[in-house]
Order: sequence, then structure tokens, then C-alpha cells
Amino acid sequence: MRKIFILFAAVLTLTGCGAADVASPPAPASGDITSSAPAPKAHAKRWVTVATLAGGGNKRGAPFRLGDGDKRLAYTVKDTSGIGAVTVGIYILDKGDSLARSGGFPEVMADQAGKDTTRLAQEAGDYYLDVNAANARWSIKVQEMK
Repeated sequence: MRKIFILFAAVLTLTGCGAADVASPPAPASGDITSSAPAPKAHAKRWVTVATLAGGGNKRGAPFRLGDGDKRLAYTVKDTSGIGAVTVGIYILDKGDSLARSGGFPEVMADQAGKDTTRLAQEAGDYYLDVNAANARWSIKVQEMK
């Protein structure tokens, strides 16, 4: 019985020694540099203004370029009539085109004072703002997520 116990103890000792060797990681080689610094963070995207226009009547803006990112139009309209008779039509037209030549539908047709945003569906390209307004002061920003 004593021989079996000694044999059993020897097997446990040998098994335990082998397990410790397997679980321990290898030591770094001479000259190896180890670091636990976190990976750099990705650049956070934000809305970037690519065009602005402001006024109190009809007006056309300078050409601007839109990329492939998400796009939106942010606008503010103030009533100058005093009776709420506001009309502001905001168009985004292809550079070189015009409402008189091609017509079109406004991105926004505001009939009251306020502030809002709307998403745009234009493809990447060159455009300009064309605003038709009465009884209002307005300001517009075209923005793209970058």
C-alpha cells in the first residue's frame, strides 16, 4: 500500500511541474520592448460647414463642393413682416445650372420663422445655393460629416 501511495505522490508532483511550465509565458528576448499603451483612438467625425449664405430676399451663393459623406442643410428664418407672412425657398443647384433654365424643387420651403435642419441627398459634386424669400431674414449652412 505504501508503494502505491509513493507512486501516486510522484505522479502528482511530475504532473504539477509540467503544468507550470506550460502556463508560464516565455520571457521577452533581450532588446524586446513591451508596451501596454492603448491603441490610438479613431478620429471622431463631426459636421463641417462647406457653404454659408445669409440675406433678406432673393440671393445666390458661391459654388461649393460636396463629397460622399452624410450631408445636411441647417437654416434659420426670422419674420420681418410682423404678421407671420414668411416665405423662404432654399434650392441647391448644380454649378452652372439655374432655376430659370431647369426649374426644380426646393430642399426647404419655410413658411414660418424658426430654426431647423434637413438631410440632403445630393451626390458628390459642385453646387450652389439659390434662395427665394419674402418677408424674412434668413441664414443657411450646408454641412457635411467629415
